[in-house]
Amino acid sequence: MSNVVLLGASIFDNAAYVGGGPDVVTQLRRQLPQGWQATLRAVDGGVTSSVAAQVGQLSPRMPAISW
Repeated sequence: MSNVVLLGASIFDNAAYVGGGPDVVTQLRRQLPQGWQATLRAVDGGVTSSVAAQVGQLSPRMPAISW
């Protein structure tokens, strides 16, 4: 299964700001092909230095990260 992982801050973790509308990860999931998934690891308030910790939360079973 392919997986899109969202890392970063409120640009992705924006549920608190959309007034009941779909957040970024929900919109992404709707657009992904069958068999794909989206994982939200971004954290509202996160900064560049917190991305390493977000990567550390990824499952060891996930395939290599592509940039």
